Amino acid sequence: SKAVPFLTEALFHGSSFVRTAAAEILGGVSARQSVRDMIVALRSAVPEKIKVRPWQRQFVKAVRDGLRGITGQSFGLSARGARQGKAAAAWVEWWDGKPSTDEPDAVPKGAYADWDTPQVGEPELDEDDDAYARKLFEARRVGDRRHSYAAPAGFGGAPGED
Repeated sequence: SKAVPFLTEALFHGSSFVRTAAAEILGGVSARQSVRDMIVALRSAVPEKIKVRPWQRQFVKAVRDGLRGITGQSFGLSARGARQGKAAAAWVEWWDGKPSTDEPDAVPKGAYADWDTPQVGEPELDEDDDAYARKLFEARRVGDRRHSYAAPAGFGGAPGED
């Protein structure tokens, strides 16, 4: 759908209402090309060793439900549970894949490799390029990508505060 790029951009909007609505719509339309951006949004909203902030709970739940609907994966993520960073990290590991032990230079085979559909925001690559597989992996990799969400007024912003 032509709306998917706009919806994935909205996952990083300043308003939690806009972010939540975008996540719900993306999950409802099963836009698999948005999964990478939904994982980045999820990982950004769920820092390691920090419980989901109250103002992020609805958004995290919407992203979780959308990802579960599109991919069939859940990794036990709870919008109200403490220390959900491991669940968010499991999404990243699932997406990025693991390097081959017998071929150290081989491109890891993660979820990105399951779909031929170009991902939102992905650069156009030449399939005849010798390094095409590596470039495609790097373009689709979530890895350490994160976004910074500002806390709304009245919630502070320090990681340990509620």
